[in-house]
Amino acid sequence: MANRRQIKKDINELLADVIYECYESLYRNKGQNEKEVEAIIDEVVEVADSLIGKINAAQKLTTRSEVKKCYAEVKEELSEMTINFIEKLNLL
Repeated sequence: MANRRQIKKDINELLADVIYECYESLYRNKGQNEKEVEAIIDEVVEVADSLIGKINAAQKLTTRSEVKKCYAEVKEELSEMTINFIEKLNLL
């Protein structure tokens, strides 16, 4: 089981990479799709806050299996959302 610090680090690194790709897209395509890319960035930030909140809420869980399940759900959501954001960006 990964620890809380490592999962938070993974969340920040993966979503920071998505934001970086968004800014790269803005730079490469100046003046095109700015609003859509900015909306993706806003959504990435909201997802990051949500996932970090779920990890922090796991501290209140009583059993190790509950914590493990919560961490697995967060990891799964993180991977799904990362793929989703990259697909949205590629469609622009």
